[in-house]
Amino acid sequence: MSKRILHAEQEESVATLLKTLFLARGHDIDQTATGTVAVQKLIAQDFDLVVVGDELEDIDGIGLIVKLRQINSQVPIVFVSKIWRDARIYQQLVKDLRVALVIHRPIKAGLFGAQLESIFDPQM
Repeated sequence: MSKRILHAEQEESVATLLKTLFLARGHDIDQTATGTVAVQKLIAQDFDLVVVGDELEDIDGIGLIVKLRQINSQVPIVFVSKIWRDARIYQQLVKDLRVALVIHRPIKAGLFGAQLESIFDPQM
């Protein structure tokens, strides 16, 4: 079943890879490189998933997640990080901000695709 995904990412190579992955799995993708536009899109539309990159043109990814949670507390969020962080940061993301998945680059497309589907269908 097709899902509607919002992807906030400034790095073109990552945006292209994930767009290809989402489309190949039959999902609709709406992409932006700025946090401001991501916030506006989440206010205006319903999404089944939000994928947030590490850095955007106007805000860092964790800052955007905080803003997104203020708008919508239920939408699953995936955080794509290009650096490893202290374990406390990951605990905050998962526990306090309810991030469904934190992945690190480089992205393994097959594994990431399966992880996404398990978010959509926890019975997998």
